[in-house]
Amino acid sequence: MLKTRIMRRVYFYWFFKQVAPSLAIQLGVLGLILVGVHEYVSVRFVSTNAAGSATSISSFFQYAATAFSKTEFISRVLIGATVLLGFLILRDTRRIFHRLMMRQAVGAGLVPVKTSR
Repeated sequence: MLKTRIMRRVYFYWFFKQVAPSLAIQLGVLGLILVGVHEYVSVRFVSTNAAGSATSISSFFQYAATAFSKTEFISRVLIGATVLLGFLILRDTRRIFHRLMMRQAVGAGLVPVKTSR
């Protein structure tokens, strides 16, 4: 019980020292990009048009491709940056949880520890 509580604190401090700064920067940049998207793209009108013209999945993707190709350059850049940064955040979040799960599994003796020669 005591070991578990201590290890939780260790993981907590490790997370805020190693992972949180990079994740905070990525989320901050994503927030700024989303503010730009809000300024240049009328999400309400785009979603209304998408819902009205999308009768199937293929027609939705066709609408999205057509709408994206006919927007201004800054809107394309902002939407592309949002998508790319979203993928990076998902990748980093997946890595974080994978590392934490592996550390807990190694700590519990469920996975053998690799030793170097």
